[in-house]
Amino acid sequence: MEERPTYRVEFINGASSFEFTSKSSILRQDDYHPLSAPHIVSAAVAEVYGNPDSPVTIRIGNGGLGPTGLIKALCSAYLSQLSQRGNSGASDLKFEWICNHSRHTQAALQAGVVDVALTYEREEEDRAEREGWSRRVGVLCHDHFVLAGPSSDPAGLRRLRAATTLSPSAAFRAIADSRSPFHTRGDGSATMHREQSLWSAAGVSPHGGDWYKRLPCTPLEALRTADAEGAYLLTDRATVLLAYHTGEVGGLDVFVEGAEELLSPCSILLRSDETRKEVLGFVKWLGGQDAQVIVEQYGRGWEAGIPLFTPVSQAEVAPDDEFAHQQRGRRGRPGASFHRSRL
Repeated sequence: MEERPTYRVEFINGASSFEFTSKSSILRQDDYHPLSAPHIVSAAVAEVYGNPDSPVTIRIGNGGLGPTGLIKALCSAYLSQLSQRGNSGASDLKFEWICNHSRHTQAALQAGVVDVALTYEREEEDRAEREGWSRRVGVLCHDHFVLAGPSSDPAGLRRLRAATTLSPSAAFRAIADSRSPFHTRGDGSATMHREQSLWSAAGVSPHGGDWYKRLPCTPLEALRTADAEGAYLLTDRATVLLAYHTGEVGGLDVFVEGAEELLSPCSILLRSDETRKEVLGFVKWLGGQDAQVIVEQYGRGWEAGIPLFTPVSQAEVAPDDEFAHQQRGRRGRPGASFHRSRL
């Protein structure tokens, strides 16, 4: 049997760093990352939930949920419930969120940098499980990819959508045929890999086109840049709603949503040898009713009044909560703010 290559990972935490080596093929090279280059992965704590001086720490790795505040909401609710039940463990426990995209979050899990990984690539999760160092213990929620773009719509997607159900493949072909600006993350993220699969399904190779621009950045940064430059991009529902909530974008519409190939379940992963009761108790709670109600309702109190995610029991977004329904209902309403009219 051919020996698997060794991949280098450099974990960065402020001015300090350390190197980790892995033979996991989740880190295999792609169009943007050669085998010779190390993977640069964050080990920095983005946020702390609970008493910072608590002796027991559960570190959560994730890229997309943290910026929306959902991880904070879940961890805070869990600590509150422990406290209300008189569990002394509440004062001994804190959570730390470490932000990386899915494959780098998996690498952080393997290296012991995080204890719980919340990731969005089912095939890579299965791959790690076959390799023997990780296991999926459940699904936390469903996010949903969407195709967003400038309200001026140079590719004519709005016209196509009015005539028929607009599939991702048809939309991607229309963008390529019209050579309309498109931004790709190109950063190894789950979004990048899903986007590449959608181009492939559409029978289009966008690489090399002057209309196709690579911008390795966070989901929110990608959305802001596309808004400023009038470009289409594949993003996710939660990031769009967050950007409108914070007032960071105003000129983007969502043109494609709801297709099966745009579903993005968020899995809960642990290391195969994880046995700590604090970690196991928390991930069990994430799959329970209390956590799922938080997921189901998260974002309904924001301006748009619609949830960012759907719970485990509901894969697809309800029709009344889709962007298309919101845009039809609010466009042109007298006195509505620009944020509201675009949603």
